[in-house]
Amino acid sequence: MGERAFNVNVLPDHPIFRGVGISSKLADIEAILGLAFTGFVTFGVAIGVPFAVLQFMMYERPHPPAWLWAVLGPAGLLVVWLQWKTLQALGVGLEHAPHPRPVFMAMSQPHWPIALRPVVAAWWLGQLTIVVAVAEALSRSYGVVNPPMGVRAFQLVLQLIILFMGAYACTCSMLFAVAAVRRSEALLTALWRARIFIDLAIAIGVAYIGSRLDG
Repeated sequence: MGERAFNVNVLPDHPIFRGVGISSKLADIEAILGLAFTGFVTFGVAIGVPFAVLQFMMYERPHPPAWLWAVLGPAGLLVVWLQWKTLQALGVGLEHAPHPRPVFMAMSQPHWPIALRPVVAAWWLGQLTIVVAVAEALSRSYGVVNPPMGVRAFQLVLQLIILFMGAYACTCSMLFAVAAVRRSEALLTALWRARIFIDLAIAIGVAYIGSRLDG
């Protein structure tokens, strides 16, 4: 959260696309897609949270008391600021951390006081939830009835890109949440290696929820 999400001074310098091997290049592409998705979410939060506060205060009936502005206003701005600092922290970490970048980024968090650890973990789990919700909404927001093969292929490619972007962002948030509570490189590495199963579980869960909502 904020500039303290991790200390880049403890990270060696491993610039994007400077690694050796195809796997390194593919990992960097995945990282950039994940960061782009997080940027999209940040933009949505920066627009959506102030708009939701304004809409609630102006159109809710009966009108909320005026003093609630002093609560919701700063709280909304704080959420937007934290979201921006989260995006900024992830961007800096991707530039400096070695592979696997999310593991080292999560490990480089400060040792949070015990009382703050659940709060930090909850913030990152909230990031994961938002990313899943946005990915699910995007995957359902477009569609063509009986599309020709070319259009269908384009839709599948777009869904695949969204999947990769959302999966990487979810994995980063999950690792940060775990590391905030328990700083174990072995545990984080194991979770990173098992991310395909975690992503599949999330995708299946999202598909199930979407089918229930459609039904």
